[in-house]
Amino acid sequence: MDPANIIRMCFALIVVIGIGCIFVGPALDAAYPHVKLEHVLGSDELADQATHERTLDILKRGSRTDWPVWMLLGAILFAIGFVGLRAGNTGTGLQQPNAPHT
Repeated sequence: MDPANIIRMCFALIVVIGIGCIFVGPALDAAYPHVKLEHVLGSDELADQATHERTLDILKRGSRTDWPVWMLLGAILFAIGFVGLRAGNTGTGLQQPNAPHT
């Protein structure tokens, strides 16, 4: 496998990670209070519906909203990967210069 193909695969991986950040980041941000609820309440308190709902509301109000950070990170990674793939396909950026002939 030549170095140009390895570089293209790395840029393709960066694109995939960027798309993953765009879609998975906001979903993780929304699920965080529900995951944290199991660490805050015991099994008896989880069974009580009123305590469950009240604690979940408190966790939702107190949770951070990191989805803009995830979206921005995903967009930046996607743009870097896309530009790298385009540069490799057009032959302007990833090609090694030819050695001079003697």
